[in-house]
Amino acid sequence: MTLYRKFISSLFGRFLFTGLIIRAIDFALNFLLAEVFELAIRPVYFLVMVVDFSLGYLNSRYVVFKTKNKSHKDTLTKFLIAGIGFRLLDWLIYVYIVERFNLYISIAQLVSMVFIVIIKFIVLKRIFK
Repeated sequence: MTLYRKFISSLFGRFLFTGLIIRAIDFALNFLLAEVFELAIRPVYFLVMVVDFSLGYLNSRYVVFKTKNKSHKDTLTKFLIAGIGFRLLDWLIYVYIVERFNLYISIAQLVSMVFIVIIKFIVLKRIFK
């Protein structure tokens, strides 16, 4: 088995790989709404986070952690509570970087994402395993 396949088949590898796909969707949506349609960044990024939340739950439950024996209500409730904290922190970091340092929105989004991803994996593993 190649190193790439070993990594992708690992729990953290699946988390990162599928998370990157979701992030690509987030980046595209953010760019389209904020840059192409020139909508205000605060509500646009809030919408991006709602899409990210929905895809993230489905991904965590069915693809990454393959949860079968836990109730949907329990995992969704915990995911929602954790997700609110992650999104709020993500949004605060993103807006701060854009407004304070005047960085391009995609760079700000990437910086914010890096801070969140490690903490997110640890918390979601506890919720879904």
